[in-house]
Amino acid sequence: NAFDEIGTTPLYRACNDGNVKVTKILLKDERTNPNLGNSNIYGSAPIHGCCVRGHESTLKLLLRRSNIDLNLIDKRGASPLDAAVYYHQVYGKDHTNIIRLLKERGAKFRMYGDTPGFEPTLADFIQFWLGNMGSVITEACDHCYVRLITELFQNKDKYKIDPTARNRLLKRMSGIEAAANKGCTPIVKILLENGFDPNEQKNELKKSALQLAQDGGFQECASVIQEWIDKQQKK
Repeated sequence: NAFDEIGTTPLYRACNDGNVKVTKILLKDERTNPNLGNSNIYGSAPIHGCCVRGHESTLKLLLRRSNIDLNLIDKRGASPLDAAVYYHQVYGKDHTNIIRLLKERGAKFRMYGDTPGFEPTLADFIQFWLGNMGSVITEACDHCYVRLITELFQNKDKYKIDPTARNRLLKRMSGIEAAANKGCTPIVKILLENGFDPNEQKNELKKSALQLAQDGGFQECASVIQEWIDKQQKK
């Protein structure tokens, strides 16, 4: 866990270099902290090194540790998944397997948050690495990424957006249910305007978007949904 002259740990250097042998040796020692960030200006952890360089072998070794944090944020505000996606897209590195491996383990991205130095990825690319547009919509709603949802619906003729799509990783919620569950009123408004049904109860919780908003104490969000339902009933 010691830092060298440039502020990096031995495990970070091994992971960053794709050195499987050294990584194995270091991880065998329970005292090795796999989540320790560098002391330099970047603060990257070993998992960031794997994701930036695209070293799948050392990443898999890290993932064997039960205490590995998949969503570590470095000093730039980037998660490991952010780093993998960014270097894949911007620098043309083939990090496809890294990205998929992280997503399978439940890693989160922050590219549409306030991450300095990591610009919003193209919706086309997000669609590629998440697998399908249904996953893009529901995950963006779950994180309340208003900017991404706005961009998608501004280009809805280009993207095949299915209002009925559900995400099994989010208890089979639809986009509007995921947004209501987090009380994200701006996204709920956009989805209501674009054919998303707040009355369905097909998620694992067997609750509608209105019920999810009410249960979460999101009064404004619940009021918007109730107003929409009332208008539909008067038609």
